[in-house]
Amino acid sequence: WFDGRWRQLRHQKVIRLHRNRTMYALNTLSIRRATQDDDQAIAALWRQSWASANRWATDIAPLEAWLERVRTEFRAPKDVVLSLDEQGEINGFMVIDLLRGYVDQLFIAPAHQGHGLGGALLDVACERMPHGWTLHVGRANMGAQRFYAQYGLSRGALSVDPKSGRERLAYRWNSDSEFKSF
Repeated sequence: WFDGRWRQLRHQKVIRLHRNRTMYALNTLSIRRATQDDDQAIAALWRQSWASANRWATDIAPLEAWLERVRTEFRAPKDVVLSLDEQGEINGFMVIDLLRGYVDQLFIAPAHQGHGLGGALLDVACERMPHGWTLHVGRANMGAQRFYAQYGLSRGALSVDPKSGRERLAYRWNSDSEFKSF
């Protein structure tokens, strides 16, 4: 699917309607596979986005800790997919595990949320894992839960994350699910 080149997604519609609401659509979105040269930018975006989604958190690890996790957790067999703005700056990323059919991470820079980037990255997950996939989201992350429900994912069981000890919810996309790209 990826061969090292950028993939340009061009949306023909300027506005898409979803549940009687107008959604902002991007004219052009660049998506490409991450390289090790992207590690620092990914770690910074991950930390910033996680802090924004977890405003109650008082102790956020330093950037170096996030960078170490990127270097150890985001490597093969996992694949890191980036979204880029018109200047080529990373504004979102997704980590997928094709062997497990799992979206391990999905983060969009706070300033770029609500503009279709998360949906575009999930579209890539659907293309790369056409038989279905699962992800988990923190139980306290209501914004992400709303986003996944709007995208058309099925909500699953509540569990505890073995690393963080926090409660999380499973969400699932199946190829026979109604596809709600936006």
